[in-house]
Amino acid sequence: MCDGSTVRPKILVLLSRYLPGVKSGGPIRSISNLVEALGDEMDFRIVTTDRDKDDDTHYKGIEPDRWNEVGKAQVLYLSPERLGMRSLFRILASEKADFVYLNSFFARRFSIIPLLLRELGARGQETAILAPRGEFSPGALQLHHRRKKTYVALATRLRPYRNLLWHASSPHEEQDIRRVFGPDAMVRVALPFSQSWSQILTNGNACPRKNPGMLKVVFVSRIVQKKNLLQAIQMLNNISGKIEFSIYGPAEDGAYWNRCEEAIRALPGNVHVEFRSLVEHSAVARIFSAHHLFLFPTLGENYGHVICEAMSAGCPVLISDRTPWRDLEQSNAGWDLPLDRPELFRAAIQKCVAMTDEEFRTTSASARFFVHKFTSDADLLSTNRALFTTWRTVKSPDVYGFDSSQV
Repeated sequence: MCDGSTVRPKILVLLSRYLPGVKSGGPIRSISNLVEALGDEMDFRIVTTDRDKDDDTHYKGIEPDRWNEVGKAQVLYLSPERLGMRSLFRILASEKADFVYLNSFFARRFSIIPLLLRELGARGQETAILAPRGEFSPGALQLHHRRKKTYVALATRLRPYRNLLWHASSPHEEQDIRRVFGPDAMVRVALPFSQSWSQILTNGNACPRKNPGMLKVVFVSRIVQKKNLLQAIQMLNNISGKIEFSIYGPAEDGAYWNRCEEAIRALPGNVHVEFRSLVEHSAVARIFSAHHLFLFPTLGENYGHVICEAMSAGCPVLISDRTPWRDLEQSNAGWDLPLDRPELFRAAIQKCVAMTDEEFRTTSASARFFVHKFTSDADLLSTNRALFTTWRTVKSPDVYGFDSSQV
């Protein structure tokens, strides 16, 4: 076992997508930022797929089914032929490490199957850590409710889940995990790494001119039900003034996107909408810095890297109260509002429409300062380091206090 002082801890990371993928959002950012921050003192080995979601060919510049050096990590990009249980068993059995780090609860190939394979003897890693990445938030559990409720009820009775160390990305997510898996669950809270303050400063202080009576609104995220684009569109009804609404993100759920298109067609003439589809991550800061407001009424985020990126670019945010980013209005950085009060969202949008250029620049600067305070926590490095360098063995209870009505 590594003691965290003389030998670098070795972490085998499993996740469905990794760099240079751009279609899977937050988990890629969380892991790549973690590797950048701790890769000099820890040995990260990442196992993932060799192509982005729905792509027919593997990433350019990588060699599938072999270890590739990517930044400060070694990455094994598995081809479709190597994604079977036999290959995963071989990897889990042969890759000796202190931890296997899973980045989803519901992902079949990169979470459920690996945990079951460990029970069958593929235990090359001493401890399993699972980061559910917001999957236990009430909003996320509402989606495909019956299927998720059934699997959660089963998982709480399976030994692999009783011996896990859970990684919560915020105190809110810790509460979500304990609500589902009981108060005795082993949970560590470590906020994800985001952009450093020096990176935030490189985004510059440029922001678009703000004339009263007009507003440039942007949505940047995957187009799936959880991200709640449909309600964002509906919130633009009954707003006076000229609204330009730009939508960036892959339409992963075709049926849901069709509903969004119907809502767009029903908008009044003062709202102009443009769909920009996929965008490279390197362009996100530039996109945010060209808009006055990031509208993101998400059903739930365990962290929300895109919220951080918006504010770091000087773009105030209008989000739901289902993320760790709270008390925004008190800091003049934006709003975090309850989804069952759409009239509050419309009032905030109308307030933004009426803003003068001077008022907007003040709010833009406040958003930058707010994210600086949020991401410069002195404990951020130590809590993430402790996740992989110190742990204790706790005898897990045979049965968790599970209440299926909470799911």
